Amino acid sequence: MTVSLDRQISKFQAKVQQELTLKDDEIERLKHDIVQTNAEIAQIEDQINIEKDKYNHQEAKVVGKERKQKASIETIKTRLNTSHSERIYQITQQQSEVINEIHQEFETKLAQIEQYSDALTQQRTKGITDEIKKTKEMIDKVKQKISDQEKRGHSDTEDEIMENQEIEINRVKALENALKDKNKERYESLMSAKQQLSQCVTTLEESEKEHRINLDNLLQKLRQLDEKYKDRLKRMKDVHEREIEPLKRRKSEVEKRISAAMRQMDSMDAQHRRQIESVVTQGEQLKLEYQNAITKGAQLQQEDDKIRTQTQKLQQLTQTLEQRDKQLAEVRQQNESMKREVMRLKHEAKVAKRRAHLNI
Repeated sequence: MTVSLDRQISKFQAKVQQELTLKDDEIERLKHDIVQTNAEIAQIEDQINIEKDKYNHQEAKVVGKERKQKASIETIKTRLNTSHSERIYQITQQQSEVINEIHQEFETKLAQIEQYSDALTQQRTKGITDEIKKTKEMIDKVKQKISDQEKRGHSDTEDEIMENQEIEINRVKALENALKDKNKERYESLMSAKQQLSQCVTTLEESEKEHRINLDNLLQKLRQLDEKYKDRLKRMKDVHEREIEPLKRRKSEVEKRISAAMRQMDSMDAQHRRQIESVVTQGEQLKLEYQNAITKGAQLQQEDDKIRTQTQKLQQLTQTLEQRDKQLAEVRQQNESMKREVMRLKHEAKVAKRRAHLNI
């Protein structure tokens, strides 16, 4: 029975030693994988940081250039608007001054023409008026004389009376003809003044027409400047879009690389998790076998010293197993650290994607 028990203990010891050796190899391999994974993660993080730095630098460069272009466009626009406003104001002021001068000159000329016409009419009709007045006075005197003669009973001859009347009638006709001539001259003077007034009106209309033509030309120039400004703005916008397109493609490539790295890290994390679960399962089985061995050892405590020696060896194996459990715990802790690092990288990738989407 002792020989059989020794064989069982030897087999169990060999099995435990083999399991421990396998677990040691597995732990060493996992440690190597963890070191390699950490190196790959560090390399990926370095690549991500490099790509982020490149993207941030390029983005800052594009944003600065875009702000500079916007400021330049706003400056040009403000300068053009100010220049246009000042030019329109100057032209409006000049045209207003010209129109006011034309109106004032027209009013002055019209007043001068009216004064000259009135003075000329008065001057030309003054003699006729005086003659008419004198003739009327003379006719009144003749009538008075005839009446006095009739009253005094003078017997003037009929021929003398007719002669005097004919003389007076001729004088009246001469005065009427002179008055007609003066009226004709006055009419001609008024027609001349009317012609001058018409010329002034024509000059004013031509000035207004010229003003409208100048204003239309200015508006045409302003429209042309506005079209040039719109074309220039469109060209600048096209250039900006052409410059931003490679950055968008670069950003898409960086996002794809980050996604690939995240998938790779997820795959490695899942693989390590499966390996750790397998090691834990095997450790549990080893603990169970060890407990069974302890139970059998307790039943055989009354055996010889060899059994106690094997029990001590089993205790040593237990300590070794506990050390392996500690190592497994450390592996689990490292795995949790890797998980947190992966989650951090995912979060940074999402933040970078949002910033790129919002053009921040």
